[in-house]
Amino acid sequence: MKFFFRRKQTARLKAVIIGAGEVGVQVADHLASEDKDVVLIDTNAAALREAAESMDIKTVHGQGDSPVTLKESGVERADLVLAVTDSDATNIIACLFANKLWPEAVTLARIRNEDYTRGQEDLINGVLGINTLVNPEREVVKVIERMLSLPGILEYNEFADGLVKMVSLQVDCGPMVDLQLFDFSKVVPEDIIVAAIERGDKLIVPSGQDRILAGDIVHFMTLPGNMRVLRRASHYYDQEPARSVFIVGGGNTGFLLARYLEDLGYSVKLAEVDEERSLFLAEKLHDTLVLRGDGTDRFFLKEENIGEMDAIVALTGYDEENVLIGLLAKSMGVGHAIVRVNKREYHPLVETIGLRFYVNPRTAAVNSIMRFIRRGQVMASVTLGDDEGHVIEIIAQSGSRLVDTPLFELGLPKGSLVLAIVRNGKAIIPTGQDVILAGDRVIMLANHRVMAKVETFFTPLHTDLSDGE
Repeated sequence: MKFFFRRKQTARLKAVIIGAGEVGVQVADHLASEDKDVVLIDTNAAALREAAESMDIKTVHGQGDSPVTLKESGVERADLVLAVTDSDATNIIACLFANKLWPEAVTLARIRNEDYTRGQEDLINGVLGINTLVNPEREVVKVIERMLSLPGILEYNEFADGLVKMVSLQVDCGPMVDLQLFDFSKVVPEDIIVAAIERGDKLIVPSGQDRILAGDIVHFMTLPGNMRVLRRASHYYDQEPARSVFIVGGGNTGFLLARYLEDLGYSVKLAEVDEERSLFLAEKLHDTLVLRGDGTDRFFLKEENIGEMDAIVALTGYDEENVLIGLLAKSMGVGHAIVRVNKREYHPLVETIGLRFYVNPRTAAVNSIMRFIRRGQVMASVTLGDDEGHVIEIIAQSGSRLVDTPLFELGLPKGSLVLAIVRNGKAIIPTGQDVILAGDRVIMLANHRVMAKVETFFTPLHTDLSDGE
């Protein structure tokens, strides 16, 4: 009789996604690439056809808030129901019907209108049976404030309750350029490492032989206290945090951002072209100067002394307007321009014309949804490089392949990397000799193509007794 280990056999997770817009398709793509069973529902037959041609998923043509359509999708066997259309009401009703048809499914609704959510947690969870809500505007507001308070930062994320930080910068010059990563510790402390490099449309999970080239977007993993030295090494040391901000666009995101910034003590102006909306904003915002005007009008911007502001944030509903506003403001002396760009295909163009700092609410929504999906031992999840890579924070489980073996012996798939280990409240930037213990928080990076394989390393193994030769 022999002891041997056999992986626990589990059924594939099944997700029903309502909405074949950009958010729904991105989430479906993530899950399908990780060998999940995905059903996508939408009324747009062409969008469903395009999704089915590019992904291994099932599609159902119909109304996502219809119980008939939900039954056709097999919702009564689903583990997850994700309602992510552009309609708050549709998403709420879809989750309500899904919960009644199959209470065992975990439900998520994408909600933009705060009137549905603020102070309504008991109603949402208890009566409607929706497990979680995702508000992309809230996520975008947080990202923008980080960009304002940390000049030069393209992205900023925290893991393990702030003990580990991931900072993304475009490196154009300085001592990092053309330096082989084996020698990286010569210019920065050893508790800063390069997690990933974006070069054009390619995401590189680096080795010691790789180099940072001028123009690369570099994702650094660092412990607290290194922000100043990291920015100095990237030649962003001369930029001061913004204190005065001009917001263009008084929609949901603009309103939330103004309210958030005024609570933090920023000097805020907000321009909105619609008269009725301007009156609403003036009534609701207490320390923000609300102006009625067109942010694409150079004379209006000049009249409001735009050149004296530290930063401009363009948040209208039109990508083209936001890009124009950002370029106008920079030409008039504003040092820091942040623009909202919804269309992913515009991202490379925006970077090419000099607008490095942009936000995409749909990307923020996808990140929030993926964090929710990777619940359980997965504490956080962030996507990088136009969704090419994932950074996840997990709790290492006893009996998994991840624990009790030196990192260099783990045999993690190419395109994955252990970035940090947190044990007993202390963070470690590991070397190949370090060992993960059960209960550690582990921050890992994986290319999306190997994510399913990486997941097998933190799934516990089960011991069986069997006869064997």
